[in-house]
Amino acid sequence: MTIHSSTPHILVIDDNPADIELIELGFETNEVAVRIDQAGDGIQAQEKLRQLAAAGDCPQLILLDLNMPRANGFEVMQFINAQGLCEDTSVVVMTTSNAISDRDRCLALGVKEFMTKPPGFDELLTLLKKLETYLDWQK
Repeated sequence: MTIHSSTPHILVIDDNPADIELIELGFETNEVAVRIDQAGDGIQAQEKLRQLAAAGDCPQLILLDLNMPRANGFEVMQFINAQGLCEDTSVVVMTTSNAISDRDRCLALGVKEFMTKPPGFDELLTLLKKLETYLDWQK
């Protein structure tokens, strides 16, 4: 069972707290109300996903960084696939990598989109606007 609330739910998995704050500020600036959970590395992400799935509270969207300590983004995707957790959740990778091999590997693991982290806040706002298509507005 999945809990649906009036506010779309996003899980941001990134080891850089400043990036998470910018994402939160970006949604606020775009005037999009979202509930954001966060995990600072791949192991925390796995624990958070287990908790959310057990509570029937899977996010509509996961924003996933690739380069993190303890378990990287590829390992998080492998975990999601192996455990069958939050199968209806869209995963978008936001990373500093622009390697084609990373993109291809992510897409093979089921990632919906592979995006390079934008260099400035205005570009982030544009990117977040595109991500709104993954949020469940049907209440």
